[in-house]
Amino acid sequence: MGRAAQLSGFTVAVTGGQGTYEQVSWFARRGARVLVGPVVEVGAGAEPAGEGPHRGRDGAEVSSAVTLVDLICRGSVHAVTFAAGSSVKQFMAAADGSRRGRNVLSALNRAIVVACPDRACSAVAREEGIDRVLVPDDQSPGSMVGLVRDELLSSRQRLLAGPNEIVLQGSAVLVDGWPVNLSDTERAVLTKLAEHPGATVSRRVLLRHVWKDPSVGGEVLDRAVERLRDELGPTGGAVELAARRGYRFRAVRAPSKPR
Repeated sequence: MGRAAQLSGFTVAVTGGQGTYEQVSWFARRGARVLVGPVVEVGAGAEPAGEGPHRGRDGAEVSSAVTLVDLICRGSVHAVTFAAGSSVKQFMAAADGSRRGRNVLSALNRAIVVACPDRACSAVAREEGIDRVLVPDDQSPGSMVGLVRDELLSSRQRLLAGPNEIVLQGSAVLVDGWPVNLSDTERAVLTKLAEHPGATVSRRVLLRHVWKDPSVGGEVLDRAVERLRDELGPTGGAVELAARRGYRFRAVRAPSKPR
């Protein structure tokens, strides 16, 4: 296993249209997972909800609009690029048709990078309720993907635990540039602890945030932390027990550096 590529851990959904191939190629070469969304309305040939994306001939994953809605609502998509205003309308119609329009808008406005190639497309996106849309100064695919890349990289959390750099980006965790194989649960625990490095996070908060189930006991958390420490290797000692209170991540935020 080698060092992680620049955009490892990020998932980018690219809607069909002019410039799609260039976007798919650019994001994929930099390590992102790329979904190509042939935007169609529910009932017009979309695959049923619950079926995952399938591999296209160019190596990217092809996803229907309804599947993309599922992934966005689960928090599995980090950026969406639209090809034109019509693709925005069709996608939001699919979201509304699956009765998850509000959930999709909430995700798009809260945590997902949204980009359009021009101001006409971005105007439609805003009419549909998407508040923040990136638009390049020119209409080249390279300019738009560059904006998306910069926005994704700015969302990373970089921390220092002793001599080691820990980076949380998208669904990936990197230690000194090398990917660490964590489960969703282990990554969620680390992400919550990393929100306030050095501070104690109570067991109740961790259980509520990660498991969202009041019936889950503290021993489940303890086992997850034990596995997390094992996967982090020598850096695992930075995840400390605060006796009878919770856990803390003994780290500090890393200073900004040029990309």
